[in-house]
Amino acid sequence: MLRVPSNSLLRSSSRLASSSSNFLTDLDPLLQRGLKALSVETPTQFQSDAFQRIASIEGSSKNDLVLSSETGSGKTLSYLLPIIQNILKKPTPSKYKTSTIIVLPNKELSQQLLHVLSVLSGTWESVVWGGSDETRQLFERYVTVPEIERRFTVGVLPGGIKSITDFKPFRDALSRPPEDFTTDHCDILIATPSTLSPLILEISNLDLCLGVNTLVFDECDLLLDGGYLNNMRDILLGFRRKRKMREDWGVEGTQTVFCGATVPDYGKKSVDEFIKRSFPNAERIEGSNVHAALHSGLTNIEWIEEDKDSNRLNAVCEMLTSENKKTLLFCNSGDAVDNVVDALESKGISALAYHAKLRGSERFENLQAFREAGSPVLVATDAAARGLDIPGVERVIQLQWAGNVVAHLHRIGRVGRGGSKGDAVVFYGSNEADLVQIIRDAEGQRLVVEGDVDGDDEGGGGRVNEAFSRKRGFRKKKKKAAKGE
Repeated sequence: MLRVPSNSLLRSSSRLASSSSNFLTDLDPLLQRGLKALSVETPTQFQSDAFQRIASIEGSSKNDLVLSSETGSGKTLSYLLPIIQNILKKPTPSKYKTSTIIVLPNKELSQQLLHVLSVLSGTWESVVWGGSDETRQLFERYVTVPEIERRFTVGVLPGGIKSITDFKPFRDALSRPPEDFTTDHCDILIATPSTLSPLILEISNLDLCLGVNTLVFDECDLLLDGGYLNNMRDILLGFRRKRKMREDWGVEGTQTVFCGATVPDYGKKSVDEFIKRSFPNAERIEGSNVHAALHSGLTNIEWIEEDKDSNRLNAVCEMLTSENKKTLLFCNSGDAVDNVVDALESKGISALAYHAKLRGSERFENLQAFREAGSPVLVATDAAARGLDIPGVERVIQLQWAGNVVAHLHRIGRVGRGGSKGDAVVFYGSNEADLVQIIRDAEGQRLVVEGDVDGDDEGGGGRVNEAFSRKRGFRKKKKKAAKGE
């Protein structure tokens, strides 16, 4: 295995791990069975590279990691497999509350992660706290406790915790677990930033940090920007306190893992620069198609310039009626989603909505209906563009083009996941034509970079790094282009 020095980059392939790799043979039999249950026969080289940097190394000697790979490439398994392997080899000490914390932007992604954990391991005991009764019911649907030799516990804090007093019932639940629970701690804690940050900063919760070997931030570019950033700073501050205790008292260190399909590097305020400043010695593992204009599961993007909403909608209706494809259709607001669903229904096209204004149970039911092909069309905002694994999506349509390159990549990344193929259609206005050209130019390129396997084309096209910016949207870039900057 190639060893990568700190603050360096390993460009990893999204192809299957080489036959000479000991990755599969190193996996605990429980995880090998779990992979089969997830229909994963051979992990990718990217997952193998990540595994060897997280598993079976004492926390004090682990380097922090930045894992970035194209959407649908199995990033979740890249950190889950070694984390579970570590727990199997070295169970969480009873004096600590947890050995792993995984932070995700919202409860939908937390729920999805819990589902993957339950399938991968065969069973989980789960303590869910925070949010409404409705939220807890969503998580409990996935939890089973069959009789097996080994059990794990997962604590889920999906939201609704605003102060330390709100956390007390969760601690009580761990201290006095139900009769069929086997431990008074959780091996893995899944949380959102707004829930975790007030807990981490409270000194009385220091034991929540002390035993943590691995801290994962999934969808890290979203977490380290906008409304999540203040909470994230609080969480990182709490673990910096632990780092000081490690130096003074010999407490085992924490490996921080940032994971995402996009890690924008557009300037001093970018996510990439934040990580470089805060974790200067972090190792980086990148999939060879990260930030690619065309990811490996996307066969084609059709770009349609059209300013009139009515013409766009008519074109979409024709596509949906002429081809029976499982379609995810994106709009830029919840109101637009509802209007499009009504318009499609009026033309006899069955469609469901997915956006933040819907009740959690309705979002869950609509998403499940789409997953299970109960409805061939899901109309959504970017709430469905981030991390959600929806199998079998054959086409993505952007009825309204994304507000930035990051959102564009995540939207088209919903198609062609897990080895399947699909296509995309993007509608854009004449005022966006110059910026469309940036993406289309990148589609026509193949940039062979050092570390690509044999320099082969894995389907990615060129990269769109030069177009990155979450806060500076496409329109500002157009103004700069007009000025010749």
